[in-house]
Amino acid sequence: MEHLYRAYGLLVRSAIEIPEFLPAGAMEGAEPDVSIAFGSVPEALDPRDTEGILFQATDDAFIMHVEKVAGYQAVEGKRILVEPRPDSSPGDVRVFLLGSVFGALLQQRGLLPLHAGAVETSSGAILFAGPSGHGKSTLTAVFAARGHRVLCDDVCVLDVDGEGRATAWPSFPQIKLWTDSARLVGKDVTTLRRIRPTREKYAVPVADGFNAEPLRVAAIYDLFPRATAGIVLEPLDGHERFSSVVHNTYRRGFLGKRLRAHNFQMAAKIASTVRIVRIKRPLFPLQTDELVRLVEEDLARNS
Repeated sequence: MEHLYRAYGLLVRSAIEIPEFLPAGAMEGAEPDVSIAFGSVPEALDPRDTEGILFQATDDAFIMHVEKVAGYQAVEGKRILVEPRPDSSPGDVRVFLLGSVFGALLQQRGLLPLHAGAVETSSGAILFAGPSGHGKSTLTAVFAARGHRVLCDDVCVLDVDGEGRATAWPSFPQIKLWTDSARLVGKDVTTLRRIRPTREKYAVPVADGFNAEPLRVAAIYDLFPRATAGIVLEPLDGHERFSSVVHNTYRRGFLGKRLRAHNFQMAAKIASTVRIVRIKRPLFPLQTDELVRLVEEDLARNS
């Protein structure tokens, strides 16, 4: 059985059921942008531009093998093959499919995926960027709890028009939260599905608070925990803005030679047109109420 979904502005036809994605409904005759199928994934790419512990990549091809989970292949931004390992769980298979593998496919399509969450505001989309553990999903969830619709969590895909204006595309209506963060926004983790059976990280659905349309990017907030007291918002200029976009590119190590140059060009355009603010905050606690207040004040002053 095949399924039709919408994600990242793309029509996805999948042999794998992906409950995280939005159903596309019946679209007779519509040609999908992306197809996902079961199949045999090669052990290696030859030649290859770059490689890591689990992956190998060129500009147009990507493979990844996750022990006891699955092998994955993404080709030309259009096709994904998945080869599950014996006894792997569907949830584990989807974790890597919806993360690294889709990240590679979106790069192949010439888009720029940022390691960021995003919510809708009256000024447009605001993004919370940073590596894992910097608080972006928690802050996204807190803004969602305050009535802001969510565009994405963890991976936020940007496109740039001819004038350099950045647009954020919605992903799917879910936020991934660790136990403490879920409880912070009033979620009972006993009612939530674990992302992976062995981890206390949960899928928090936001179907009623999801924005399914692309939005202009109003600002990017780069989260920067530090070992000091107090929260400081520091607008970035020039090269620092460019560096922020580059360093927060999702799975930047996957980029082949041509895509690396394209990514730099997109990062430069985004840095020249989007306001980017570094949020320096204590390592602990997150101080979400103060963070929200400062971000809302900053956005109001600069919109």
